[in-house]
Amino acid sequence: MTAVDLRAGVEALSSTPPSFLAHYSVEAGLELAHGPDETAVAAGDETCTVVFAGRLVDQERLGGPASAEPQSTAKLLLAAYRTRGEAIFGDLRGVFAVVIHDRRTDTLLFARDQLGHHSLFFARKTGAVHLSDSIVRLVRHPEVPSSIDRVVVAEMLIHRTRSSDETGFESVKRARSGWLYRLEGSTLSAGRYWFPVAPDGATEWASEEELPEFEGLMEAAVRRSVEPGATGIFLSGGLDSVTVATYAADLLTADGEGLPPALSIMFPEFDETAIQTTVARTLGLPHTLVPFEEASGRDGLVMSAVRTSGTWPMPLVNLWQPAYAHLALLAKEMGIRRVLTGAGGDEWLQVSPQWGFSRLRRLHVREMHHLYRTYLQSYNLKRGPLLKNLLWRYGIRHTLRSAAMKSLDAALPSAGRGLKTRRFRNSRPSWLTPDPTLGAEVERRAGSLTAIESPEVRFAKDNFPFLENPIGAMEREEAFERGRRMGVETYMPFWDPDLDNFLARVPPHLMNRGYWSKGLVRTKLAERFPDAGFATQRKVLSTTLSTRLMYEQTPGAWAKMGGVPALSAAGIVDEKVLQSDVERRLELIKQPEGSSGEQTLARSIAAHGIWTVLNVESWLRQWV
Repeated sequence: MTAVDLRAGVEALSSTPPSFLAHYSVEAGLELAHGPDETAVAAGDETCTVVFAGRLVDQERLGGPASAEPQSTAKLLLAAYRTRGEAIFGDLRGVFAVVIHDRRTDTLLFARDQLGHHSLFFARKTGAVHLSDSIVRLVRHPEVPSSIDRVVVAEMLIHRTRSSDETGFESVKRARSGWLYRLEGSTLSAGRYWFPVAPDGATEWASEEELPEFEGLMEAAVRRSVEPGATGIFLSGGLDSVTVATYAADLLTADGEGLPPALSIMFPEFDETAIQTTVARTLGLPHTLVPFEEASGRDGLVMSAVRTSGTWPMPLVNLWQPAYAHLALLAKEMGIRRVLTGAGGDEWLQVSPQWGFSRLRRLHVREMHHLYRTYLQSYNLKRGPLLKNLLWRYGIRHTLRSAAMKSLDAALPSAGRGLKTRRFRNSRPSWLTPDPTLGAEVERRAGSLTAIESPEVRFAKDNFPFLENPIGAMEREEAFERGRRMGVETYMPFWDPDLDNFLARVPPHLMNRGYWSKGLVRTKLAERFPDAGFATQRKVLSTTLSTRLMYEQTPGAWAKMGGVPALSAAGIVDEKVLQSDVERRLELIKQPEGSSGEQTLARSIAAHGIWTVLNVESWLRQWV
């Protein structure tokens, strides 16, 4: 397949995907819209109505036989809810969105899966709620205003996303993954129905004797993800995707099924071809290698991503989206309907530096030292800067700042807000929010001492900041949207509730066995693939390649876009001032690479800043 043929990837991403739309009102109850591309089904009786979209696995948990038919699943959910009520949500597994209207209590319930594989959004009006897995479907409904949220869009431009509920449209909110929403009368509230650890924070750490449980949980997570005869694998050379590929190959072989094809991109800056080939050959997987230049298309990755954002529900989070769309096209030609990835491995198998310092504060020096040795051995880092970051940036400074803000919030909340507001004013670009009213609201939010939550929902306080990150939610929503548009769904076994319940309990010294990051999986992979070098493989980062592409392709993309008329018309930027700033950034980008680390960082920030503006502008042109 040629690069010209692969331009169809962006065209596929521009298609209108199938979706569902459900309406609830006090007068009419819960109704599902009907049409040829609806992705949900409904089941009901005189007491309840259930709307279901997605795919459930392990349906025996609900007391019924396993079935792949959505209509049967909806009926099973209805019967289970009549018997057990809201308790059923804790037993659901799979990729799903569920809406239930209980006429006995006149209560509306809705939720998406525990880790956000299936999208779900809602828009409220007096006495009614509209729900869909598509932002676009909602804002194109005549009863849902399509006005953009200018404050949220302004914050996107400076990477200050403050809320996991907001979508860029004033009327459309995100249903958080793992939360159950309950509408009773005019009150909408939400609380977690799934916790990766004990809700009270009293974690019972796993012992070394419990580690073998990982094998069965990982196998179960992969089994829930595969579709025999129609599954492929996006195979990088990293530990996460290789772990998924190994379990999938072993599982399908044991079941007497055909091996899943593997598809890989040959990235120029961090060539993992040898590892990818070794893994595929050892497992016996049919393997397709795609040169990066071919995957990124004739127009280049940056411009392809800009064009994709122009058709997307929200500005792209993942710059690599068009390249993986091209890979998905190849998979589709092979008859693949589902691809597995190693996404989630970094989140669940790695240990953050903040965790290490929390151990040091409690005088657990050995555990902090274990983390230090792990980072030194597993990454290309120098001792001095690493120690400074662990002890100062992510340690003492982070702790002191957090403690100071908490103290200010408790004793003098106005002083805390003032401090954060002044910091924002000092860093705010001169071209941002020329509209004084908009600027005042952005400043007000910048002074907020806590995460900003939707005022339409009363949230329980049992949240987990790690799981509420809006960027993580949007990344999984992008994968879901790509799958619907291209007909090739993305499954991520590391984002599995039962597996993650276990991984959340594994202490760092066991997760990083042998002073190696991801030691929990590394040792067995090194034994299975002795020629791949996993025993001593260090983390590979894609930032070098993405930065180079920004340097090379952003100036041309800026010229093709011809300014920012949409952002200007919305009063979000002063176009003339922004143009001057972009010209300064372009001059900086064009300068030859220097030896100074500060100069390199400045060029990188300049390039990514222009990309962010292009990304948001392209998206906004759909709506203004």
